Amino acid sequence: MLINVDSNQHPGENRTIIKIPEGLMTFQDRLILPDGQTLKHVSSREKGFMGETDVDTYDVVDVAGAVVGRVVYEKHIAVKGFKVAESVEQRDATGKVIVEASWHPKD
Repeated sequence: MLINVDSNQHPGENRTIIKIPEGLMTFQDRLILPDGQTLKHVSSREKGFMGETDVDTYDVVDVAGAVVGRVVYEKHIAVKGFKVAESVEQRDATGKVIVEASWHPKD
């Protein structure tokens, strides 16, 4: 499995964009979670005029149970054409973006 990591930083921002071939992994596989860290589901909601985007929010929890980050996963189904787009953003406890990825799963 090949993952193409774009290590060029955006001017003025401390983040790296990770571009991953579509259809290979789930959103959890795209996260950077050190050993012992897990995801705890916090909330689900819909957005868009027809509820076409599902938004799930997770806390990143360490072994001691402390919240050390946050993950927001979005799955958008286009009203016209029913094409699917997914995205995930992972931030640490200070709000720094650790992972930002978007993809279109294969049918």
